[in-house]
Amino acid sequence: MVDFLLSNIASAIFGSVFTSVIDFFKNTKGYIKIWFGLLGHRKERIRFSCGYLFRIKMDNKYLLIKGKRIEQFQPIGGVYKYYSSFNDIKNSLNITEEQNSIFYEDGDLRVYVPGKNVLKFIRWFNSGKNREVNVTREFYEELVVPGYIPENAIINAKFEFIKQAECKLGYSNAFRCKEVLIHNIYEVTFSDSTYLEKLNNVINQGEKSLRFVSQSDIEREAVEVNGVENKIGAHAKNVV
Repeated sequence: MVDFLLSNIASAIFGSVFTSVIDFFKNTKGYIKIWFGLLGHRKERIRFSCGYLFRIKMDNKYLLIKGKRIEQFQPIGGVYKYYSSFNDIKNSLNITEEQNSIFYEDGDLRVYVPGKNVLKFIRWFNSGKNREVNVTREFYEELVVPGYIPENAIINAKFEFIKQAECKLGYSNAFRCKEVLIHNIYEVTFSDSTYLEKLNNVINQGEKSLRFVSQSDIEREAVEVNGVENKIGAHAKNVV
């Protein structure tokens, strides 16, 4: 009788542990490398930058724009903003904001998260709650405001979610800390091809901030402009 009870108890414990392990790996699917990379770093603060990038193509070339903060060509896009309702999450996960004003504007999802809460933060981000989910703001600011295309381009554009680029735990030399970059990729297509032609005409007329580049340019992280090699950000590979 005792052996029978012990056997049942052991089976129940094993079953519970096994179920917990399965649930854990389901919840960390796609981020298991980050989890392993943070073993032993539960208290270390990990920098996150959470943004979206646009794949805009014409004749098998990709539209890039010169960065405002870093001297390089990169995809159109930017960082998500969080809402005031994020404060509860921020407090519960002990999240702090980026302090470098060169790389931060109020409400940017550029934050520092303790290692022990990294997976919880990623799950929160992917829920879409307490943050911006509309991605037209940066499209408007980077292409419409400078006058490259008219305002009605937004009405005639489709923003289709393609993927979330693989999240990796890396090290930022600029910020001297471990870092995770989250990039959601959207493909932008226009109902009227004249918008792409307008962008191409702007470039042909001498605009130096925009460039249609080939996949090989993106892969080698450089493009030649007027005989001068210009750097392309490594994250541009995510839109290919």
